[in-house]
Amino acid sequence: TLEDASFRYFDARSGHGLSLSNTNGVMNIAADGRVSFEGSAVIRSRVARIGLELKSLPRVNEDGSPLELAIETGDAAVTFSGRLATAKVLSLAGPLSITSANPAAALRWAGLPLAESTTLPGPFALEGALDSAGRAYAIRNAAIALGGFRGAGDLVADLRGERPKLQADLEAETVWLDALLPASGAEAGEWGRAALPFALLRSFDAEVSLLARSAAYLGFTAGPSRLTATLTDGRLEASGGLGLETGGTLGFTTRVESVVLPPDVSLTLKAENADMAALLG
Repeated sequence: TLEDASFRYFDARSGHGLSLSNTNGVMNIAADGRVSFEGSAVIRSRVARIGLELKSLPRVNEDGSPLELAIETGDAAVTFSGRLATAKVLSLAGPLSITSANPAAALRWAGLPLAESTTLPGPFALEGALDSAGRAYAIRNAAIALGGFRGAGDLVADLRGERPKLQADLEAETVWLDALLPASGAEAGEWGRAALPFALLRSFDAEVSLLARSAAYLGFTAGPSRLTATLTDGRLEASGGLGLETGGTLGFTTRVESVVLPPDVSLTLKAENADMAALLG
C-alpha cells in the first residue's frame, strides 16, 4: 500500500526522465516479476488515475514486457496495450487511444508549451499504433478527430529538442475550415473579433500535409483539395489548391511572421477558370 510515494526514472543515455509524486494506491509485485498498480499520482501538477499491468519486470530491460496501461485526468483519457522496453532507450510499441474534451489543456498536460489562453476545437480523439523511442513518438495508421475534422494517416511528435516538432501526413473526407479561419464577416459586427493564434505559432514547429476529397467554409464548398503547411521558429508558410465545384481551381499561399511585432501576414490567391460570383460570395 502506497501513500504519498514518489517514483523517478532517468535514462542517462538519452537524458529522458519521468517522475510521479503523491502516489497513492496498491502495488503488487509477484515472484515471477509480474507488476500491477491501481491508484493515483500527480503528473505535471495534475492528479491522474492510473491502472497498470506489467507482465515481467526483468524482461523490460531485455526483449521487452507486455504492458497494459490506463491513465485518466480531468482533461484526457489514455489507454495503451503493447510492449515496454528499456534495453536501448525507453520505448513503447502497441495500440494507443487518447480522448479529450479539452484538447489544449490535454496537450499542455502532455508537455507541449501552449499558452493558457490557447483554445482548440473539441472534442479530440486519436487511435493508432504507437512506436516511441525516448521523447520521440510516432503514431502510424492513426484515426484522428478534432472538432468537426476527421482524418487518417501518420503522426510524429518529437519532443527531444527545445521546441517540440509535430509532423502529420493525413487524408480526410471533408475539411471544415470554419473552426480554423477567422469569422467571415457575413453578419454585422463579427469580422475581426477573433484573435489570431500568433502565440500558438511560437510554441512548436510543424510539417503538415493534408489531402481532402472536399473542403468547406460556411456555405462555400470545394472539391479535391491539398493543403500543406510548414512552421519553423514562429514562421508559417501554408499553401493549397482547391478544385471548385463550379469548375476551375483556387490556389492560395499564406505567410505569417509571428516573431516580429507587429506580426506580419501575407495572403496570395490565384483563381483559374473560376466562377468569381460564387467565389466572392
